Amino acid sequence: MPYKRGSRTISALPDGTVTIIDDLVRNRGGVLHTEWTGKFDGLDYQVQGVEVVLTNAIRSVSERTCELVQKLDGRIIARVRLELSADGRVLTATSTGNAGTATTVYRQW
Repeated sequence: MPYKRGSRTISALPDGTVTIIDDLVRNRGGVLHTEWTGKFDGLDYQVQGVEVVLTNAIRSVSERTCELVQKLDGRIIARVRLELSADGRVLTATSTGNAGTATTVYRQW
């Protein structure tokens, strides 16, 4: 695993814009800080903080579930299903991509 620990902050505006900020601590030190701002419209929005052309496209599936497609240089590298718990305190992300399948659980503090 390339990261020792991380945090994710998700902010939403009334106009449907969402911002996701990730701070990931690498195993050997150093922090990767990325920011993504987009809407639930399925369009590609660029991720800031990386030295490649990385985009995320997100769309709503249901009230508490959405799907994200991540592309590198226009090629799909991951599909992520994000599910929010009924109490809104746990976000489960199940990703499938080039590196296989992984599940990450984020808990609100």
